[in-house]
Amino acid sequence: MPSSVGPYQTRGSNLVFAYDVGDVVNSYIGEPTTNLLPTPSINTLPTYGNSWGTYNTNQYNGGNYFSIGTISSVSSNIVTTVGNHPLRTYDVVNPQTTGGGVTANVNYFVKKISNTQFSLHAYNDSQDGSQGYINTSTGYPVVWNSIALDQRVSINASSFPTMWWGYPHLPNSGLVKEIIPKGYTSPYAGPKTDCIRLNWIRPDGVTDGMAYNVDASITPNQTVCCSFWMKAVSASAVGQVVQFYHYTYGVTSATDYYMNATIGPLGEWRRYSYTFNSPNNVAISYWFPGTGGMIVDIANIQIEQKTHATPFIAGTRSTTQGLLDISGYNNPLTLGTSYDANAMMYFDGTDDKIVASNAVLPPANNAPITLEAIAKTNNASGWQTVLAVAGSFRQIGFLNNYFYYGGNVGGGNFLLSAGTITPGQLYHLVMVYDGVTAYAYKNGVLVTSGNIGSNGNNNGVNILSSYIASGGEYLNGSIPVAKAYSRALSPSEITTNYNSYKKRFNLS
Repeated sequence: MPSSVGPYQTRGSNLVFAYDVGDVVNSYIGEPTTNLLPTPSINTLPTYGNSWGTYNTNQYNGGNYFSIGTISSVSSNIVTTVGNHPLRTYDVVNPQTTGGGVTANVNYFVKKISNTQFSLHAYNDSQDGSQGYINTSTGYPVVWNSIALDQRVSINASSFPTMWWGYPHLPNSGLVKEIIPKGYTSPYAGPKTDCIRLNWIRPDGVTDGMAYNVDASITPNQTVCCSFWMKAVSASAVGQVVQFYHYTYGVTSATDYYMNATIGPLGEWRRYSYTFNSPNNVAISYWFPGTGGMIVDIANIQIEQKTHATPFIAGTRSTTQGLLDISGYNNPLTLGTSYDANAMMYFDGTDDKIVASNAVLPPANNAPITLEAIAKTNNASGWQTVLAVAGSFRQIGFLNNYFYYGGNVGGGNFLLSAGTITPGQLYHLVMVYDGVTAYAYKNGVLVTSGNIGSNGNNNGVNILSSYIASGGEYLNGSIPVAKAYSRALSPSEITTNYNSYKKRFNLS
């Protein structure tokens, strides 16, 4: 994934067009995609009222009623059994029959006192995360108040039931979820969003899973990519493994897929993703911990019909939303590029282009401008335009083994750089035109200068556009940064810009 680095000039610097794929908040939003989770503003960006639930992986007797054993006594609202009972603290169970102060088919929390004693407590069935916050007076989550405060259900020995049942998907069974408002901060900066906090904190070592009870509709027999962000909240979570799991159904017999996600350092958000191909058309997500006693945050869940994870979107991102002009003049850009396995755009040398038709450049053909780009070509073959001003000779690109500056449009002039280029290597390219002379810079160094012609007008900025009169001069390579200014940058400004990119792009 790209990182948010690099200098971004403002309108005050006469920047009239710019993008930077490293700015994943303001510029490179990402390739077109659709998050297949429904109503993503609720589900992929967790908030109160969404459909998170606990998946009880520790059912008794295959989900049937089970016996807690022979009752010895019920005193002080504590049940004592003759032998060891199977119940555990935080289990949510309900009795088969009414009696002894409890009602059939009503859920109760269990508090295990010993192997032969337990108490029952009122069950809080909140599903929206609002009950997960820690009660500062008890140190326990609010959802467990009845246990933490030892608020026992009033029971007696009269026909107290011995047969009980625990539903398979009861919430809060050994796992507490809570919404953390503005708890997720993108590693690339940007607005904070809510996240879900999963508290696997059963003291008895029993671990349950977290279900994301929102079905994603997928196309059978096509690759699905599932991703999410996670960070360790408690030190005990660092280095632990969470199984990111999908249960699919709807066409054939249910199929399961999963990946093991190793939690990173305390407080560090990391993205996890994997792909699978299912014959079914519905997928639901789960998280299973490898151990109990840990707290993690999860955010930005995304399910895509793709072979790789793209930058997160809550909803759908179109071809005109993936790349934005950080100068503010072009929104959106027309984007027709291809994308690699890292969801980064590239130009395939056939018809990929970006057009910024609204860039405000002086119309006069002798008006000063500057074109700047970080770019590479994958093969040194023929004309390959990187950045061009429509209707003029102002352009930069590759010509066989050289850089070219200016153009050869309608018999105009162009400049070739001193020294050859290496295919596959990124370079910092700048052409400054002061109204009389063009100055060509390669990696911060002036390599040539001269007249590039004065025909034509400055009608906008085109990147790999078929507007170029000679036609078909498409780049086979990449352009992670492109800028156009309505003035001539000074040599010191070019040096400053080059130095700001040098380490990031490993420029020579």
